[in-house]
Amino acid sequence: MSQPSKENIEVSLHILREEGDYWQRVSDTLAPIAPFVTTTQDLNAVQMGIFAPAHSAYHEACVVVGRVAQTGIDETKRVADMLVTIAKTYEHEEEVNVGASESIHQQLGKW
Repeated sequence: MSQPSKENIEVSLHILREEGDYWQRVSDTLAPIAPFVTTTQDLNAVQMGIFAPAHSAYHEACVVVGRVAQTGIDETKRVADMLVTIAKTYEHEEEVNVGASESIHQQLGKW
């Protein structure tokens, strides 16, 4: 297998960033769910009226949905951050390695 060209690496970095942006958009889209379910939709027993006997189960459902939504928000954000960090790290390492290679080339050229 041959070494990837600079163009291939740039495309890969571009795709990593695009995927990071996609996952960030997913996280941003999920963000309103948890507070909506845990605050707006969590009615107390009086608000539930005749359904007050079911309040405990209803409350637990709101808590669980809110927790699952928050986990989804956190995990998609983590994936987005990780992809962008990988792209930045790879790009930084390339810059360092190119600089080191140029330095070695300059030193060898003097011999």
